[in-house]
Amino acid sequence: YTDWDGCNVPGNVVKNFIATFFGPGPANGLSRKEKHLIKTIEAAVGPEAWRSGEFYIIGTFNDPNYQNDAIRHELSHAMWAMCDEYRTEQLNHMNLLQLDLITHMFNWLNDSGYHQDVHDDELVAYLATSSMTQIGEQFVDGTFDAFPWDVIYKFQQTFLD
Repeated sequence: YTDWDGCNVPGNVVKNFIATFFGPGPANGLSRKEKHLIKTIEAAVGPEAWRSGEFYIIGTFNDPNYQNDAIRHELSHAMWAMCDEYRTEQLNHMNLLQLDLITHMFNWLNDSGYHQDVHDDELVAYLATSSMTQIGEQFVDGTFDAFPWDVIYKFQQTFLD
């Protein structure tokens, strides 16, 4: 079991989960709390987004030392999933990084428990929302003397725009 500061779930995944495990109606097989959670999400996203599955759920725990960082990180995942322009721009920035550096960062993600299917998204979330100090601690282990901070800035600026 690995503990993270936040989590994210695309709306279509929520809808598919309900349909797969709890039958055609949202109330079949669910506990009272699960029914309440689904109704709360449905009310929060509105009927059109609920029908289409075009929403994104972000969860964090209530710790002021981490909550803002976690929300920003999870927002990057939501933007990656729901905004083609954001994803394309961040992939363009990723193409500016040297292959050995990307390999090094992907190895760090592997070692941290991330599946390779989410490496691009996860790497962007870290580079776009972490402080330069955090990035240095996570990815710079002395093997990269000339770390491309100018490219990292582009990830962060795209997130802020």
